[in-house]
Amino acid sequence: MLIELDVAREAGGKRILRDVGASLVKNPIVIPVALALVFPLAGWSVPAPVAKFCDLLGNSAGPCALFALGLFVATQSLRSGLGEAGLITFVKLIVQPLVTWLLVTYVFKLEPIWAVTTVLVSALPMGATCFVLAQRYRVLVGTTSSATLLSTALSVITVTLLLAALGPAI
Repeated sequence: MLIELDVAREAGGKRILRDVGASLVKNPIVIPVALALVFPLAGWSVPAPVAKFCDLLGNSAGPCALFALGLFVATQSLRSGLGEAGLITFVKLIVQPLVTWLLVTYVFKLEPIWAVTTVLVSALPMGATCFVLAQRYRVLVGTTSSATLLSTALSVITVTLLLAALGPAI
């Protein structure tokens, strides 16, 4: 939404909210989420052929995004935006799990198994969705691809250390 607001503001539109709303309604990332909320609330069920098609399409989305990311990374120098990618990776792999641990320990006081699960999920590397969004809006595509690659490689170490540290809490 913030990117759409920035795009509408740069275009100088007088009807920024309308333009942003229209962009979000047509956004292929927002549409399935909205439908997933509307259908159960309305008591509707998805017809079996449509559900099967969506399952097939959904199962291919991740590999396709990773393939596109791989193609982009293969054509780029990993040094482009490496400083920013390093900072993003540090925040994603170190700061976010630390903040999550503080929240689940002192603010929400979750049961140990849920606290550990939440911290571990927050410690996972950047997903391909970040790259897809960066490419869609043509914003920091090189930095995002470098950060995704870097966070994935380093998460092997950080997640392993985190598992060792949190293991006794399970």
